[in-house]
Amino acid sequence: MLEDEIEDLVNDLLEQENQSNQKSTQIEPTHADRGRCAPVLLAGMSLACGVSTPKSPRCCTRLRCASCDFGVVVFHGKRWLANTDHLFLRNHVPDGNLKSQLASEAGGRAFACQCRCVSVRRNESKTVSALGLRWFCIGGDHSRPL
Repeated sequence: MLEDEIEDLVNDLLEQENQSNQKSTQIEPTHADRGRCAPVLLAGMSLACGVSTPKSPRCCTRLRCASCDFGVVVFHGKRWLANTDHLFLRNHVPDGNLKSQLASEAGGRAFACQCRCVSVRRNESKTVSALGLRWFCIGGDHSRPL
């Protein structure tokens, strides 16, 4: 009958609405769930490496530069010499001999892509945006280098 058909249509519409409401209430995975840091921190060796979250800050070692499109190399216990320039980085990152521009620094970390280099002291912790860098976390296993 017509009443039965109308009732079936209404029930179908209500069921579709319930399904769409359930889909919209599903929680999107956070950056940490995807293995990405938020905030992206550069830090000395007083801070462990790993996935950084607001409640558990860590030094990110899985970085990529949006400017030069190269991975960021990290050296533990090192700092960049003051005369390290863009041309040196361009010619030597990631596979060249970078040791000539690195000095030992207890607890420090040296980071570099092909266009920028940054040294961070033992007890320092800075976001990439505070340093004016266009580096982002690519996620994945932070115990492995790029």
